[in-house]
Amino acid sequence: MTFEERLGCIWRHTVSALLAGVSPPQCTLCDSKHTLLNLPLCFNCLEQLPWNLDYCCSCALPLAPKNLILTSNIHVNPQSYICAYCQKHPFSFERTRCLWRYEHPVDWLIFRMKYQQDLSVTKLLCSLMAQHFTEQQPLQNSPDVITAVPQHWRRQLSRGIHQADLLGREISRQSGIPFLNLSKKSRHTMTQQGLTRRQREHNLQGAFNVTAPVEGLRIALVDDVMTTGATAEELSRCFLSEGALAIDVYCLARTPSHTD
Repeated sequence: MTFEERLGCIWRHTVSALLAGVSPPQCTLCDSKHTLLNLPLCFNCLEQLPWNLDYCCSCALPLAPKNLILTSNIHVNPQSYICAYCQKHPFSFERTRCLWRYEHPVDWLIFRMKYQQDLSVTKLLCSLMAQHFTEQQPLQNSPDVITAVPQHWRRQLSRGIHQADLLGREISRQSGIPFLNLSKKSRHTMTQQGLTRRQREHNLQGAFNVTAPVEGLRIALVDDVMTTGATAEELSRCFLSEGALAIDVYCLARTPSHTD
């Protein structure tokens, strides 16, 4: 299904709900009352979101078309592209799929979910992510199980929300693929925000433990934002060392460049 077809599908569901007498909420971005079905976003704002359409299929780095490099090593779709960084420094996970570039207003929406516990925005992001990945899920090499990047209990206690867990469970609900907690964060680490790639990698060394059998499984690892890929890489190494077959990473958004 193309990008335009997905938008059309969402709009048709909304029109059907309006005809049935269902009153949707107000758009959280522009205050319009003509919103999507039971979600605080209008069709125009949905269309204007920074969709990540041209990207590296390994790390989902947004790329200009002229910088895309065709590769046959990663089988996501008939035309798969990989960035120069991933050509030189391949990740342990197989591919990354992100809805949006980490730009306004997506960054603001994610902030509302993570730090302000905005339930309507949380529902919006979970619903859009689950619908996107369920519709785009390939028949071949689909995951056997969905799991979330774990939070240390101190971080979850301070935030009051585990956003990756909520996203993963909604994808599971819509796709029918089981959700399982496969790992835990056994060591509390400083926040990754503002750290360089090397600092992030050092910060996460030995922070995760696999807590369930993963041998032979293709795992979909869910997080909210990918910046350098350090978190997904550390967890992927843990899963692969325990016999997992392959790791795919699902994210809401990708930052526009690798952080050195």
